This record gives sequence, C-alpha cells and structure tokens, in this order.
Amino acid sequence: MSFVFGMSNFAISVLNTSLTIQKNLEQELIDTVDIERVIKAVDTNNYDLSRTNFDVLRPFLVKHLPKSGFPLNPDNLDRFLTFTEGVKDHGLEVFFPEPVIDHWVGGKQVEFERFLETIY
Repeated sequence: MSFVFGMSNFAISVLNTSLTIQKNLEQELIDTVDIERVIKAVDTNNYDLSRTNFDVLRPFLVKHLPKSGFPLNPDNLDRFLTFTEGVKDHGLEVFFPEPVIDHWVGGKQVEFERFLETIY
C-alpha cells in the first residue's frame, strides 16, 4: 500500500509543476514513456515488457526522484528490481508468506522503502 500511494504522490508531484523544481517534468515524462507499451505490458501481464518499460523510465526516475520521501529513490532502484525478479521467479509468497490482511492487521506493516532495505 505504501508503494502505491507513494508512487501516486510522485506522479502528482510531476504533474503539479508548482511542486517541482523543473517546470517541464510532465512533458519529459510523456516523451519518455510509450504509454501504449505500458498498457500492453499491464494487459498481458508481461514481466519482460514491463521491465523494458522500467528500464526506459529509470533515467527519468534517477534524475527526478528525491533521496527520500517516496518508496523508490535513486539508491534503491536495484533492490526494487531484485524484488520484482524474485516475485517473477518465485511468487509474491516468498516475500509475504502470510496473508496480506493478517500481516497488516497484525501490526507488521512497514513502509516500502524500509522493506526494500531487506532485499539483497
């Protein structure tokens, strides 16, 4: 949940130029991302295409993500990719063996940025 909300917050920051240092982030993002390819990756649940899309987006993220305050930052992108590879190869259960709601209600939730610190 913290990942989704945090990255949504970043997307809003990109669109709201009053919150950004560089005034044309929205256009830079539009020029970077092939939205049809993103839609295809989501619609077909295609990890390899998603990874290609991420690799194209990565320089934008490195350039514009702050060092803290969002689930992803320039320093944890490799750990994020390690996490996604692990999910692809072994399933989400490797990282979250108990039902998500039980984990959350049991008070074991942690911010995604902190979670990524456990990924090697």
